[in-house]
Amino acid sequence: MKKHLTLLLIAVAFAFGVLPAQTGNLEATVVARRGNLIELKLESQSGEAFQTGTTADMYKHFEEKMGNMSMSGWLGVANVEFVPTTKQNIQIKILEEKGEITVNGEKVDHFKPGKRMKLEWPAKIEEKSEE
Repeated sequence: MKKHLTLLLIAVAFAFGVLPAQTGNLEATVVARRGNLIELKLESQSGEAFQTGTTADMYKHFEEKMGNMSMSGWLGVANVEFVPTTKQNIQIKILEEKGEITVNGEKVDHFKPGKRMKLEWPAKIEEKSEE
């Protein structure tokens, strides 16, 4: 009886979408970019494993020196979705680019091969402000 009640509660929670969201993160290096598809080499992962269709926030690692000062951190660059792949590396699709930066009038490419990235899921939903 107890087992059936537990299964019923899980089924009801699933039906109403109240199960906790899958959470996790990974760090990877960009291998290649083709249009809005990016191939990543996995470096480390924690939390629950991502699944095809999972959306995530993508951050690029940066390090900047200004005189004798040094800054480093993570810059949010995209909202992405994990897509199926037959390769050993991870494939993601860019849903929305963020953090646009221009240097000398040219847009900075955040997704160059060799760039260190961090992905966190589930993606945070941003409220659009009405101005």
